[in-house]
Amino acid sequence: MKRIRRIYPSLIAIAFISCLLWSNNENIIDIIIARKYWFVSAIMAQYILLFIVGSYFRNKIPWMIILTFLVASVCFMFWDHSVSIWQGEYISRYVLSFNAMLLGGYVAINENRRKRGNLLIDTGLLVLLYIIFLICGHYYHKGVVIADLLRSFPLYGFVYFLYRVGSNPHIKGLINSKYLSPIILIIGGLSLEIYIVQPYLLNDNYNDLFPLNLVILFIQIVTASYIVRCLARLIIQLFQTGPISFKKIVSLY
Repeated sequence: MKRIRRIYPSLIAIAFISCLLWSNNENIIDIIIARKYWFVSAIMAQYILLFIVGSYFRNKIPWMIILTFLVASVCFMFWDHSVSIWQGEYISRYVLSFNAMLLGGYVAINENRRKRGNLLIDTGLLVLLYIIFLICGHYYHKGVVIADLLRSFPLYGFVYFLYRVGSNPHIKGLINSKYLSPIILIIGGLSLEIYIVQPYLLNDNYNDLFPLNLVILFIQIVTASYIVRCLARLIIQLFQTGPISFKKIVSLY
């Protein structure tokens, strides 16, 4: 529930800001189910499902990963393939994303039994899986629709080896360094807000300034995300006992 409580204040904040600045109208149901942000609504539902799995089916996670992929495959067979399952409003992408969460849960449970990998090999496999993912996407756009489903495998593998690379002692030391750590904490703390503000800010107005346009958009999105985060913290404090702490509201992380 702590993770879900982290989400709603930001959804309320972006609904308020988007209404003021972009005349966007969202009712309370849109906010509760995060209608405009499919990944957020998927995460909230999957946290609940993951709690149930962790409580009652902890030893059956590998079988549940297989089962959920089979369910996604069946759903995939009956949907229109003119739009990718990762982009359209399809059940498959919700199931496939839950599969990734199950995989993360299984890795966490067995973390103590995992042997430390070779950083060079893990990085090489990370790059290879990313290339395979792109190749599957290429064939999907060429009309091989099954490649759209199959690219979930290199995607899962990419996420897993990204975790392995990130948990390597050498990389952890770099991440926790004096100068890099604050940047990662700031961006990581704004990841939810960055996701929900993007639809309002992404545009092609600065394409003539490429590659400077990427920097401009990045600054705009991070700045707007920080404003949304501050407002979300204010909303949380308004519903809590005790005085409002502006230091906590404007804290970078």
